[in-house]
Parts: sequence; structure tokens; C-alpha cells
Amino acid sequence: MTVRDIFKIILDRIVLIVAIPFIFGSIMAVYVFHFVEPTYTVNTTLYVITRQNKSQITYSDYTLSELLMNDYKELGTSDRVYSAVAERMGVPPEVLRKMCSVKITSVSKSRVMNVSVRSKDPVFATNFANIMSTEFSSSLKRVMDADGVNVIDYATLPKTPSAPAKLQLTIIAAGVGLVLSVCIVLAMEFLNTTIRTAEDVETELKLPVLAKIPLLEEKANEQHNR
Repeated sequence: MTVRDIFKIILDRIVLIVAIPFIFGSIMAVYVFHFVEPTYTVNTTLYVITRQNKSQITYSDYTLSELLMNDYKELGTSDRVYSAVAERMGVPPEVLRKMCSVKITSVSKSRVMNVSVRSKDPVFATNFANIMSTEFSSSLKRVMDADGVNVIDYATLPKTPSAPAKLQLTIIAAGVGLVLSVCIVLAMEFLNTTIRTAEDVETELKLPVLAKIPLLEEKANEQHNR
């Protein structure tokens, strides 16, 4: 089967090939736009430094800070910090953990830490992130003797949700439907053993074609009508 044959098969089944992606895309669009609750993400950044000499910062201070970043991340999601935040917000810690997910990352080759908070309530997420940043700073100073822990950027109320990516999911679903429809059409063609052309006779039966009789249905109908 040549590329030309494949294109012909696709053109003959173009309705099916268009219909399946449309159905897949429509189902995904209805699902993400009407049934999936949006999630909002807010971010706050902290600048953390630990040094022995208060008057100057040495290379060893940078190295030590990088090594301590993993400890800082663990402390940021500890019960100590969550309990302090929960007390200020008037929410039990277990409820707080269910309503918000926290991800703490460090910016490469720096002492800047990013605190990312995700929640279905944008106002709650913003308040949580800002309160957590201050409590996290206090805990770093008390527990790990960190110096100069300052909030660089406080979280601001997000205007749009961060998830789900509705348009992207719809396009992906339509793309999957397109691939599936093409596979179905090609499978139907390959499984069809009907002999339809002279070439099929030569290929399947290994017999030469001696003559071809053209279809004259339209001409016969005209003569019959007369």
C-alpha cells in the first residue's frame, strides 16, 4: 500500500475521521468547563542566609546555605509551621492541609526560596501563603538560627485559575480522537478482504487480468428512460 492509497482511504472516510475528534473534544470541553473545579496557585518568595560572620558573607556561607535548603523545605511543611498558621487563621491544621497544598523550592544557585500554595479558594490560598511566609521565617530563625530571613514578595490574589488548562486539555482530547480515528479507518481497510479492483485480483489470486468491463449504469439508465 502506497502513501497515495492511504490518503485515498482517509479521504473516503473523512466524515468518520472528523467526527471522532469532534466528539472527544466536545466531551473533554464539557467535563473541564462544567465539572472540574478550578485550582488557584499563589507564590511568595523568601531570602534566607545563614552565616557565622555577621560583617561579611563568604563562599562557605553560600555552600552552607545550599546544603541547608533541604532542611528548610522540611521545616516549611512541618507540623510546627502548620500549627502556627492554623492558629492565626482559626482553622484546624488537618483542615488546612486538606484545603491547601504547599510546595517549597529553592532558586538554583541562590538563597531565594519560593513557597507555592495551591487551593480551590483563591482568597484562602493568598492569606495562607502570606501568613505561612511570616511563620516560616520565624521558625527558620528560632529552629535553625538562620539570619536575615526576609520576605521578598508577598502573595497576591490570583485573577485566573492555574488549573485545569481547559483549552489545552480540549485540544489534547481532540488530537487523541484524531489519531484514534485514523487508526480505526486504516484497521478497517486492512481487515477488509473484499476484492474491488483489478489490482486486487492480481495480488490476491495471482491471476492475470485479461479484460475490464466498464460500468455503464448512467448510459443504460438514459436509454431505459427513453
